[in-house]
Order: sequence, then C-alpha cells, then structure tokens
Amino acid sequence: MNTNEIHTTTTAASNSAATYISSAIALIIGLIFIVLCLICYIKMFTSAGKKGWKSIIPILNTYTMSQIAFGNKYGWIGLLPLLTCIPVIGGIIGTIANLYVSYNFARSYGKSVTQSVLYLFFAPIMAIIWLAKRDYDYEGPRENIFSKNNEE
Repeated sequence: MNTNEIHTTTTAASNSAATYISSAIALIIGLIFIVLCLICYIKMFTSAGKKGWKSIIPILNTYTMSQIAFGNKYGWIGLLPLLTCIPVIGGIIGTIANLYVSYNFARSYGKSVTQSVLYLFFAPIMAIIWLAKRDYDYEGPRENIFSKNNEE
C-alpha cells in the first residue's frame, strides 16, 4: 500500500464519520423541535378546555382545532381537509378549509391578523414563539362566517 492509498482511505473514513455526526445532530435538533411543537399544542388545547392528548392524533387534532376556532357545533369543518384525497376539487376545498381553520384557530387565542397569517405558513414556529412568551390564553371563537349561525 502506498501513501496515496492510505490517504484516500482515511479521508473517506473521516468523511463518513462527519456525515454520521451531522446526521445525528440534525436528528436530535429535529426531535427537539417535534417535542417543543407537541408541548405547544398540548398547552394550547388545554388552555381552550380540550384534552391535550387530542393534539397528537392527526385527524382528531384538526377536528378539535375547528371546535376551538368555531365552537363545538362546527367541529365537522376540521374534517374538510380530508377532501384533499379527492383530485383537483377536493384538494382545493380541503386546502382552503385547512387554511381557514388554522387562521381562525390562531385568532381564537387573541392573535392579530398578522400573527394569524404567519401561523398559516409557519405554524410550528409561531406556536413555539407563543409558548416561549407564555402567550397561549384562549379567548374563544372570533367572528367568522359561522358567527351569524352561532347567535341563533
């Protein structure tokens, strides 16, 4: 074995180790982010009087989010994002419903329009910021397209 072969072997081994280390660091950061998001949503759900574990289960969390955003009577709106399974029209309706539920979910915690719009695109990050500021007090459903029906 000459020196060039030894150098190539050690370089490949050190690159492999660096890849493993950077992957492990990225995995740890990702897991920390996921745990922080789970804590945020559990706190937000319990603040609204719902059980925190409902924020972990995928379909149930959107149903509960719509109950928080619009009142218990309109939880079914949280199921509309399931329409994204239907090509084209279902995707459009489901996406709009998901955005509308998310926007009103943020508004039900007293967030400004700007914060609510940011929540549409950066929900986990905004939730972590609200958790850090301990700013997750539930204020109830805001006025929305279903408000007129709530008054009856």
